[in-house]
Amino acid sequence: MMKRLFSLILSLVVLVCSCNIAATAYCDENENQSVTPIVVIPGVGSSALYLDPNTENQSSAISVGGDFVKSLFSTHIVKNTLDMVIGKDVSAEIWTNKLSTLIEPFTVLNYTQDGESVGNIGIDCYWTDSLANHTEYLDSRTTAEPAVCKVLCDEVGAENVWLFNYDFREDVIRDAEQLAEFIDGVKEQSGSDKVALVGCSLGTCVLSVYIDYCGERDDIERAVFLDGAMQGVGMAKLFKQDIIIDKEILLDYINTLADDYKGTAADFSSIAKVFGLFDSTVTNVVDFLNEVTNDENIDRFYERVILPIIGNIPSLWECIPYDDFDECVSLMVSNGWLDTTSNLYSTINEYHAVQGRLEDNLKELQKNGVQVAIVCGYGLPGIPVTSAYDNTADMLIDTCYASFGATTSSSSNPLENATSADGLIDTSSCKFEENTWFLKGVQHMEFVYGTDMNDFVGYICTTDTPLDIASVEKDSQYTQFMELQTGGTTLANVAS
Repeated sequence: MMKRLFSLILSLVVLVCSCNIAATAYCDENENQSVTPIVVIPGVGSSALYLDPNTENQSSAISVGGDFVKSLFSTHIVKNTLDMVIGKDVSAEIWTNKLSTLIEPFTVLNYTQDGESVGNIGIDCYWTDSLANHTEYLDSRTTAEPAVCKVLCDEVGAENVWLFNYDFREDVIRDAEQLAEFIDGVKEQSGSDKVALVGCSLGTCVLSVYIDYCGERDDIERAVFLDGAMQGVGMAKLFKQDIIIDKEILLDYINTLADDYKGTAADFSSIAKVFGLFDSTVTNVVDFLNEVTNDENIDRFYERVILPIIGNIPSLWECIPYDDFDECVSLMVSNGWLDTTSNLYSTINEYHAVQGRLEDNLKELQKNGVQVAIVCGYGLPGIPVTSAYDNTADMLIDTCYASFGATTSSSSNPLENATSADGLIDTSSCKFEENTWFLKGVQHMEFVYGTDMNDFVGYICTTDTPLDIASVEKDSQYTQFMELQTGGTTLANVAS
């Protein structure tokens, strides 16, 4: 009996020692293969919005049913619009009033000025675990954030990549506070005290706030800004009623895309031909929209159509270009559409201050050894509805903002002191000239999986090479200025 008991004890001792040896070996192996966890912060539309999310009543955020269709015909707005298209006289006031009766399904997306969602709207995919458990997301799209996440998973393993989903309408400061909690969970799960943060589009605004509010946590190893809105978007000039609707500008926009767009998202050559066939129709529509938004009618259009849908959405206000902020706020306050005692007013001013501190914040990160990279598109026109229409862009975000300060020009007016061979970009005004890359002809977030653009993003986000232009070029084929080639898959150095 004692012999058997002694044998059992000895076996347990051997088992425990073996486990300790194995555990030590495993830790040593992991130590040699340590991977910094990556957190991707997506932009607008990456997470779908739902009414009553995560309940049995979950449904699409915007429901356009029979009542909407009935109103569509009972107001006769369809007839009025068709009359306008063929050049008949239509009252801009009456048309705007009719349009305002149809927007009810869309107003649920708005916020109150106290910062609360009008409807019970939110997302259903707040994942606190790695993408190893959400591989279906990686195959949901071949471009944008899913493609970015997929190439990162290829580089470091899906178990080391997290996606911070959030409601894109929210105040980005609130999102950043939630991101801090999310990162705590990532560090706990991974055992790492550092993370690499990759902000995409609007996600760069969230990243900017995290750096500003949580920099003292000293948990950032790398900060990458992809097609970033952190310094604004030209379209947000609409908050100061900066509207330009011009037929020649519109046609130039379409023709430029027909000539210069090399992606596969749309056939702009065919669209340009259609516009050419319906020249008189385009003229009628442009002339009418100019009447709707002229000095006499613009306040009505904003108050009855625009503001009820998006007027209080915090994140849209936070996309106002830094230098346009005071003018936008002043106009909205003077018109009575923004209350200076509201949470919205306080919130957008708070983020505006974060924008102003971002340069110093990033320089402090670099001083402390954090790798910083900025990637942006150029060579495509921006949306042609504001005075920013001639800015070179990635079709959504102006390059001057996404690059944090580059001086840019249109293709018809090259710069004298350009640093890009095509004459469109002068990087000397960039806040981070040595850490900013430019992809010509690449549409906003069109980092299609399996293409050079996607591989470049994967490299920038994971390489051990220092993230400066000279080091990256020495280590790889990637230069500061690269251009998408016909077919939409390969990049080459920008030529003059």
